[in-house]
Amino acid sequence: MLATAAPVRSARTLFMSMSIVMVGLGLAMSLTGVRSSLEGFSATQIGLIGAGYYMGLLPGSLMAPQIVGRVGHVRVYAGLASVAAAVLLAFPAMVTVGLWVALRILLGFCMAGIYVTAESWLNAVSTNEIRGRMLALYLLIVNLSVGGSQLLLPIADPRTVAPFAIAAVLFSLSVVPLTLSVAPAPSHTFEKQAIPIRQIVQTVPVGAATAVVNGLVNGILAAIGAAYATSVGMSLAATGTFVGAAFVGGLILQFPLGWISDRFPRRKVILATTSVAGALAVVAALVDPLSRVMPMVMLVYAAVAFPMYSIGISHVQDQVPKELLIPASAALLAFYGAGSITGPLVASVIIQATGPSAFWWTIAVSHFLLVPYAVYRLIRRTVMPRPQRPSVPVPAEAGSYFGLLVEDTSPFADPD
Repeated sequence: MLATAAPVRSARTLFMSMSIVMVGLGLAMSLTGVRSSLEGFSATQIGLIGAGYYMGLLPGSLMAPQIVGRVGHVRVYAGLASVAAAVLLAFPAMVTVGLWVALRILLGFCMAGIYVTAESWLNAVSTNEIRGRMLALYLLIVNLSVGGSQLLLPIADPRTVAPFAIAAVLFSLSVVPLTLSVAPAPSHTFEKQAIPIRQIVQTVPVGAATAVVNGLVNGILAAIGAAYATSVGMSLAATGTFVGAAFVGGLILQFPLGWISDRFPRRKVILATTSVAGALAVVAALVDPLSRVMPMVMLVYAAVAFPMYSIGISHVQDQVPKELLIPASAALLAFYGAGSITGPLVASVIIQATGPSAFWWTIAVSHFLLVPYAVYRLIRRTVMPRPQRPSVPVPAEAGSYFGLLVEDTSPFADPD
């Protein structure tokens, strides 16, 4: 316990800053979706706006480590949070599809830098013995903050500047704990390494496919979820509850499913998880969206679906040598980012053509796409060649550099 307390104390200002900024981000993400729907943007336009965040998140995550290495953690965090606050104030000032796409791209880029800053900070102050617990605490703070942010959605009319200003103020205030702290920021540098995308696809194809599918469904939920709720007639309070249920639900089974994946072949756990999540999405598509049980359905679905990314990362961890862990995490983030960009774009086109119910059907189909591929890989190779490392919960949108820094020196194993 004492060994854990010191790193937690050294990171408490970071946790304070991250909790504040994630409340602002969660509010901003839902606001742009709701406002887009109220402005009468088409489903395709809403999907494009939603995908913009991930268009910025992906390159930002790949560029941010070098920026942090040159400038330092506090300066990067303060600069990007300040830019993000200005971006949020620009949303209600100029309501056009093209500009909103550009603003979402910039917001995603800023958040990528904030994620990488936070995770590299935590890695610098953690030891191998407590790294998993520190990341679990970080994950808890991130998800609860985003989920709790939805309670702020009804406090002001999304057609006005006020709610966007509140989100901007939160981004600005998040800088205060870090910049006024007497605790020194960690010194940390990043070495630029090639991203082994082809190696990951060839060696751990199920892990790569899991990251893509998780990106597809999380992108649809995050980019279109609030707009979907508004389009089917949910009130602002109900929309906040619906979206918030996803982030709270995502915490419930992170550790139980991680525990299961440590004791059973991870590919089988991935297959079971994506099958159940797809079935739950079908149930959600059949439930009246205005029913009181809909938030509970969302909660249960997210509880099953959200841990898939962590299990996929753990599956890749089992096969990747130490020197390739960080570039491998960047490769997985690239797969996740590709799915996150594609999901909202494809789903919005289908919703435009068939109606709001396609929101859940596209999520279900995305999950079911992974089933035959996972079965094929299990048949092709039934036994994994190396022992598994313990599973570590990893927030899907974060930079993921922190979650993969574990000890190992062996080479890539045979393809799964």
